[in-house]
Amino acid sequence: MATVTTQHAVPAQMIADETRPFLVGLHYDTADPLAVRVVFPAEAALDGVETSWFFARELLAAGVDRPTGTGAVRLWPRGEGTVFLELQAPEGVAVVDLSAVAVREFLRETYALLPTEAEAATSEVGIERELAELLHRS
Repeated sequence: MATVTTQHAVPAQMIADETRPFLVGLHYDTADPLAVRVVFPAEAALDGVETSWFFARELLAAGVDRPTGTGAVRLWPRGEGTVFLELQAPEGVAVVDLSAVAVREFLRETYALLPTEAEAATSEVGIERELAELLHRS
């Protein structure tokens, strides 16, 4: 199966004393079917370096409609137009306001590439391939 990817630039802003809008990148790759990657541009990061966070596509989908997540990544809707994404790191906690419309559109596109029912089969094939490669090296 060929790897297919999609990405969207999503309007966002950090919830802080001083807010300024920026675009985050939402990325999905069928080679890693259970995950999405959120890329924060350098201008949105404390250290001025582009930063990526990986978490479950299922978590992002749930967070558009209801509070979800434990640990380092949490999401919850706020009204019709906003999804809050909270990220916890050793440096502190960031809360990001994302466009719910853009997140939903991104998710629709990812499910068109690989429906939920196909995730397990794709993951199992990848795991079996990696295991075979490891055993072959031994």
